[in-house]
Amino acid sequence: MRRAATFLALGLSAATVAGLSACSDPEAPLGNSQWQVSAIYDSDVRGGLLPEAQQGRSYLIFGMESLNGASGCVHLTGNVEWKDESIHITDFSSSRIDGAQCLPGDEDTADRLKSVLNDQDLTYTRPSDNSLKLQQPAPEDKQDWQSVPAVEFISGPQEG
Repeated sequence: MRRAATFLALGLSAATVAGLSACSDPEAPLGNSQWQVSAIYDSDVRGGLLPEAQQGRSYLIFGMESLNGASGCVHLTGNVEWKDESIHITDFSSSRIDGAQCLPGDEDTADRLKSVLNDQDLTYTRPSDNSLKLQQPAPEDKQDWQSVPAVEFISGPQEG
């Protein structure tokens, strides 16, 4: 029975990914890539790299006006406004995916993404062909030991 439930959850996850991928926009500045979350820097006292069990479960797809994605069993959506060298994300929200199996950390990762990305003017950089970094502006009073809230992603090679 447990094995059947696991296959059902995997099937639902695959169907969700296929459905969300259809919402991607090849004309968007980041193309139609599915960006897997690799690190969330939201606190100076908490590590940024996602725990091993969370790696590969969280991703975002950025379109011209919206984003879609998931954090395991949690569906993620938001509105996107592209600026010269930044992106502004609003209305970042999350909801449970019906029938999907949650793992510890799915909801925490969704909450952490929202805390860094929602209602912010984020700079976006491409450190390499398969990486993306969205970062909040550094506060004027930032100390050297403090990190700036950011999310790092990996994906396939940059399309060009």
